[in-house]
Amino acid sequence: MKEEIYKQLESKYKDKMAYLKSAYEIKNEAFFRSCIKAAFEMRAAVIGGFAPALEACGHCGCAVGEDMYLDVMNGGLLCGDCKTP
Repeated sequence: MKEEIYKQLESKYKDKMAYLKSAYEIKNEAFFRSCIKAAFEMRAAVIGGFAPALEACGHCGCAVGEDMYLDVMNGGLLCGDCKTP
């Protein structure tokens, strides 16, 4: 019963639930704050119409790997080889 109510609320208030979950996690320090901050910023960018391309490196086109960096100015990812120091 509890899970069913939660699912209904989550579908109706999806964005608000995400913010509440983030606040709860920050309060209880269940995750690193920097990870929650990054997730919040990414979601805010998507809502604002600035969704970055996350499929491949925006410069050389290589597949997404572990050593990827967000290129905010160009709206995509950069691999470790293409990232400028």
